[in-house]
Amino acid sequence: MMGMTNLSFYLSWIMTYLGLMLVVSLVVSYIVVVKVLTSVEFMMFFLIYLMFNVTLIFQAIFVSVFFTKAKPGTVFGIVFFLVQYLLRSFLDTEASVGMLQMISLSPHTALPLAINTMLSFQFSLAKVDFSNYGLMIGNYSIKTAYDSMVFNLFFWMVLSIYLD
Repeated sequence: MMGMTNLSFYLSWIMTYLGLMLVVSLVVSYIVVVKVLTSVEFMMFFLIYLMFNVTLIFQAIFVSVFFTKAKPGTVFGIVFFLVQYLLRSFLDTEASVGMLQMISLSPHTALPLAINTMLSFQFSLAKVDFSNYGLMIGNYSIKTAYDSMVFNLFFWMVLSIYLD
């Protein structure tokens, strides 16, 4: 690691990508809220999207702990992220609240489920903000996704730090 301490190395990567993800999250959130999810409060979409991106940073650090070469790490990372996303495809259309909460432990599933719930709010012409984000639509609430993202953020951060 070029003579750097682990702390310096990881902090430099985290700060670099956190800054990048902050800018990307701002731009994407603005575009999505202005053009697609017009009934969703900007901060609501921005925070969940930013938490998803930061979780991806820590998941990438977690994957890097196990590999010294880039190619096998990249292949494993792609499969690791794909499997998390594919968990959603195993859901029944009438999945229970508990099943949706469990499957939301994957950030790659929680984000699309939250966006689907936001779309449901929009189709019913209801405004989405933090006063009603706990409302269940189709056995799922945006609050469930938020709770899952917070859990994931800390889980992957602690696991990455612990394993390295």
